[in-house]
Amino acid sequence: MIRYFLIIFFIFFSASAEVVVTEGTYTYTGEISKNEACSLAKERAKLKALEKVLGQTISSDEMENCSEVDGKTSCERNQFFLSSFNGDITGLEQLDKEVTTEKISSGEEVSICKIKIRSDVKKTTSTLDSSFDFNVKLNEKNFRDGEELKIDIELNKPFYLTVFQILSY
Repeated sequence: MIRYFLIIFFIFFSASAEVVVTEGTYTYTGEISKNEACSLAKERAKLKALEKVLGQTISSDEMENCSEVDGKTSCERNQFFLSSFNGDITGLEQLDKEVTTEKISSGEEVSICKIKIRSDVKKTTSTLDSSFDFNVKLNEKNFRDGEELKIDIELNKPFYLTVFQILSY
């Protein structure tokens, strides 16, 4: 009887989470510490694990604002991008950590932290709440270097939000 219980338990447990091994790297200079860089590499590995098992849900909205002055048209384009995963990491084990130093073409030295993890990724099986809604407003339509960005989020229920800044360089 116990044997049947254990078989059912292992089948249920293996169906609830998928174990995946991923690797994340972060290249840095002396401006941040080794621990901070390795922490960022670990976060990248976690994101890769979620993406590998669950895929991503992506929403994108582009807005182009044009103006004409003295017969010259000037247009600025802005993009709003939202990415989400339908699951969580329920278990995490760091398998390997390697920090190396390399010289780049300009002669400058950069360090690279590489983290390898094994994680249990569990897909969220709950149904989405159709009454959930939120609205995002920015303080300006167009931004130039050095201008302040204010994000106003109106929501009808509490939720967690992560904001990433991706720089072109």
